[in-house]
Amino acid sequence: MFNLARSFEKFMKSVEQSSAKRSPTYTAWLLMVVYTLAHTDRQIVSILAEPIKQELGLSDSQVGVLIGLSFVVVYTALSVPIARLSERINRVWLLAACLSVWSIFTALGSLAQNFTHLFLARVGVGVGEAGTNPASYSLIADVASRKDRAKLLSIFNLGLPIGSFLGLAAGGVVGSVFGWRQAFLLVGMPGVIVAIFLVLSLRDPRHDQSVGLIQKEAKKKTISFNEDFLEVLSKRSYLLMLGGMASIIFLNYGKVSFYGSFFLRNHLDGLVEVSGLIQDHFGFSVKPLAILGLIIGSLTGIFGAFGTVLGGWLGDRFGGADPRGYLIVPIFGCLLQFPFLIAALFVPSFLHSVALFAVPAFLTATYLSPIIAAMVGVVRPTLRATATAISTTVAILIGFGCGPAFTGMLSDVYTSQFGDSGQGVRFALMTSSLSVISAAGFFALARLHIRKDFEG
Repeated sequence: MFNLARSFEKFMKSVEQSSAKRSPTYTAWLLMVVYTLAHTDRQIVSILAEPIKQELGLSDSQVGVLIGLSFVVVYTALSVPIARLSERINRVWLLAACLSVWSIFTALGSLAQNFTHLFLARVGVGVGEAGTNPASYSLIADVASRKDRAKLLSIFNLGLPIGSFLGLAAGGVVGSVFGWRQAFLLVGMPGVIVAIFLVLSLRDPRHDQSVGLIQKEAKKKTISFNEDFLEVLSKRSYLLMLGGMASIIFLNYGKVSFYGSFFLRNHLDGLVEVSGLIQDHFGFSVKPLAILGLIIGSLTGIFGAFGTVLGGWLGDRFGGADPRGYLIVPIFGCLLQFPFLIAALFVPSFLHSVALFAVPAFLTATYLSPIIAAMVGVVRPTLRATATAISTTVAILIGFGCGPAFTGMLSDVYTSQFGDSGQGVRFALMTSSLSVISAAGFFALARLHIRKDFEG
């Protein structure tokens, strides 16, 4: 027994030594895997909204609550406290714990028998995911140089489109073949395994002397949360970027949450036609829900991934010397996508609608890495987790919490007016698309103030 304990201790020391040598790029890629799982679990309800709605007897408003508010209830309450905790304890262990919690609750969603059961399961997912972004962003910011920060953040942010693709595609395929409950189990199980690998493979850089400067600053004085909170909010550019971020997330989650309903209600004939073409050419049948999951997943995953990488590269290129450059890509990305959003909602052809939606999927993804790089640059290093937690909390509360619920309620209202649920969801998505214009305005105003706020 004694030899076994010594062997285990020796093994853990060797793991710690090897993990301490990991490059910033490795850190970004591994945290990207964690972020991918977060968005896979987060998006699974969206593509399965229709079968869940039918089996549990839900309204569009209740579906919107399940996708948004159920998650946001605890996410917004716990994000800042967990971020403050991450500034004091090992962030790698914290991330592993969060990953395990949300994965388990995703799997538990498969047991839901009514709206309340599924609501509580999604609340549990929110508990786990509340600590992901603040700890991850601060980890990457600590190990990245200024000139590479947006690029490394873009690697991490690839988890959003890749996770969305996996959640939508796997959810659509597995849901159409085995049912929505089995899809919940499939996306929930891998998280615990990745959590173990995370602990064994990565080390919090606060334990390295190379970032001792951050630790020294943290120990100089004890500052209350109120003082830190007010310091972050004193940055006018930060507040304006936060407004733009919330506006985009409001649109994105409202849009993605009802993509499936929009296509199934307005373009079911097109989906059936594609299914028939696959049957004729390849000799096997694919249900419309599976096709829809693959298509929407590809829109958010493939085009979103390209947009994320390009946004990070352009962010470093434009913002490396002058922080105002970080805002160029988000401003133009927001303005250029609006006409494509409107056209995609009203063209009669299914394939034309899909093609038009691909453009906003690409352009929307370009904003995130430059904005996060700018946000962590306008605060002190020891406040990066707090700043990202505040921004994530507010953006998620307004965007993820209100976006799907607002779009769902609008859909119910428009449906009662038009007497057609297809028209209802179409005009609901059209109305919510206006938020992308307000996002461009917020980013343009932030560009006027960021230079004097920037700390590096």
